[in-house]
Amino acid sequence: MLISSSNLNQKSFVYPKDWGQGGRGCFAGGGHDGESAFTNKIHYITIATPGNATEFGTSTTKGGCGGTSGRGRGLIIGGFTSNPDTITNDIKYVTIATLGNATDFGDLTRVTSHPACVSNGTRALVCGGESTHYGYNLELNVVYTDMTYLTIATPGNANGSFGNFDIGGRIERVGTQHYQSVGATGNGIYGMIKCVNDKYYYMSIATPGNVYLFGILSGTDNAGSSAFSNGTRAIWNAGGNQIMEYFTWSTVSTAAAFGMDSEVNGNDSTRQVGVMSNSRAVLGAGHSSSSKTHYFSMDGTPVSTLIGAVFGTLLMPYPSSRYGCASFSGD
Repeated sequence: MLISSSNLNQKSFVYPKDWGQGGRGCFAGGGHDGESAFTNKIHYITIATPGNATEFGTSTTKGGCGGTSGRGRGLIIGGFTSNPDTITNDIKYVTIATLGNATDFGDLTRVTSHPACVSNGTRALVCGGESTHYGYNLELNVVYTDMTYLTIATPGNANGSFGNFDIGGRIERVGTQHYQSVGATGNGIYGMIKCVNDKYYYMSIATPGNVYLFGILSGTDNAGSSAFSNGTRAIWNAGGNQIMEYFTWSTVSTAAAFGMDSEVNGNDSTRQVGVMSNSRAVLGAGHSSSSKTHYFSMDGTPVSTLIGAVFGTLLMPYPSSRYGCASFSGD
């Protein structure tokens, strides 16, 4: 049964913000162009205070991983541990309030690169993913269209058969090969995933089932693969033309322009990832040709101009990008 759009209008939680919010933001792994240009380091920022990222610890995962969090625990999901040709089924976790290295949580149902992950604080969904890392062995690539889940408070293996999302319009062709591009955010009750082209779907995180179409973009840009939520809005970061768009959780509809994200050295912020606390969101990593991170208010009035200000810097193991970086927030 289709979920009524009115049910999406949930009151924001005071604490915890169970869609991945918190005072500390973490960036794990990422890089580009070969194993030596990826990092296994985890870095963190204090979201309320602009400044440079500091080392948190390390993980065995170097890139191609997804990230989400709940009740103070951060998860690093899938990706690869050494050569990008070799994808893992590992799930790692950290206690966000305590600096240290990532610990084994359990295993996914299969090896997975670039999953989209979303949480309601108790349950984490792992949506889609691929069997290879972007740019490696694409002729062997398998794109997944199902969702698995795990209970954040209890280390263990992921459970399968949560549901599926529509493959239609979701697969992107590069030459003769295919790869996917998905991202996720939530409002503590529902999750939203982005599919290639302009389709956005939602699901109830607590209830296994398939996804439902939420809406499409208002413009022609294919938005980036990460998003933010203040509980009222779901804001998707920029694609090739810097435009950020947002949906209002209470209304299943077409997205509207939110503003323009940062551009550095002539390059847009494609595939940047972010962290968030209250109304503030911070973007970093991705394809930015800069180590700078930028922040903006998710509560702000939509504009047609740049919305971000420089927050600080983040380690870039490869000079122009930190692809495949997982991000999560918490206290």
